[in-house]
Amino acid sequence: RDRSVACVSITGLGSGQMQFQELQKEFPYMQGLKQLLFVGNQQRVVDVVLNGTVDVGFVRTDQLERSSDLDGNPLDLSKVKILNIQDNVKDSNGNDFPFDVSTSLFPEWTVAALPHVSRLISREVQDALLRLSEIAALHDPAANATSPCASSELVQLAFQAKQSGRFDSFRTALSYMQLRNMQEQTGFINVTGTTPKCARTCTTPLCAQKATARSPEPELTTAAPILVSNVTDIPA
Repeated sequence: RDRSVACVSITGLGSGQMQFQELQKEFPYMQGLKQLLFVGNQQRVVDVVLNGTVDVGFVRTDQLERSSDLDGNPLDLSKVKILNIQDNVKDSNGNDFPFDVSTSLFPEWTVAALPHVSRLISREVQDALLRLSEIAALHDPAANATSPCASSELVQLAFQAKQSGRFDSFRTALSYMQLRNMQEQTGFINVTGTTPKCARTCTTPLCAQKATARSPEPELTTAAPILVSNVTDIPA
């Protein structure tokens, strides 16, 4: 309570809605917060915590590990504190989750095709994504020194895609009912009759707290800033 908080936006899932659910367990619509600041992207969330503009920031899993500090260097994780760490968190395959998390896990975003895309192309893209990690693994020269595929153009492209995309692998989609239930419970999806509507405009007490201007940046403090790690699962 009585803390200033930064997140990406009111509609942000990995930096907003998932953490709002945890806060709503303590007080409705975050009315106990001193300030709620929307800053547009998750690196910026990290920045405003580090420079002391806010006390707490909401970011997704692995954001801290890929973030930089105010000098542009890799972030020293000992400089931040993760709140509400969950114990014995497992991923969708039953393995220990590799990051600290502050809430439940939710499935990652899906890859979807529009209606005008042919079923053949959709299937080809799906198959390529499902095999991407397997093909990219052939790039490892130490493990596949004798493989004639190790230097192929396909392997190179798959390896580059995985590295630049910063994901582990793709899998068939999981159920999103847990996510839908969370959004209904927190008021981000309102069901009127049989028609669900997303909360995307400033119509709630929470949204009314949105800061319309960036606060001046104070000097760095010696106290360790606080960050809340988000809760999405490894990309699927």
